[in-house]
Amino acid sequence: DLIIASNSRPMADKFKQAISREFSMKDLKELDWILGMAIKRNREKRVMEISQTAYIDMVLKKFRMAGCKPVLTPMEGTLTKMDGKDVKPDSEYMKLVGSLLYAALVTRPDIAFAVQSLGKHLQGSNEEHWIAAKRVLRYLKGTSEVGLKYTGNSTGSFTLVGFADADYAG
Repeated sequence: DLIIASNSRPMADKFKQAISREFSMKDLKELDWILGMAIKRNREKRVMEISQTAYIDMVLKKFRMAGCKPVLTPMEGTLTKMDGKDVKPDSEYMKLVGSLLYAALVTRPDIAFAVQSLGKHLQGSNEEHWIAAKRVLRYLKGTSEVGLKYTGNSTGSFTLVGFADADYAG
């Protein structure tokens, strides 16, 4: 998959023509879906929204949490570290944390602290860690429509504004 972006329509069209001479290419026109992300644009209002609702629904189904009860926060408390010689990695736990990490990196920074905490236990997890990971899934169940919204202004200038309480006042 390839996204072509430019502030000049003629330049983008020229690039498409050049690349199509070298490679077999299909122009799908306006971008609305890529790599599990839904993209909505309103050019007149200069707004772009990115969400992963379908991806989150797929992850919930994959880990048998599609019918779970939502919660209001992705994490509560801290996780204890496993130690000892009998500690073994759990591939299913790793898959779940990896799936959550993709969501956190793409459109869900609100789960980043929780996923980072879960990631510390990839080499040894227990029931406590599974419960914490499933809590993140339960949080995503109730907030699956949430995504990122980018807005512009008529001057073309850019101001980044962000708010965070990453560890939920921990």
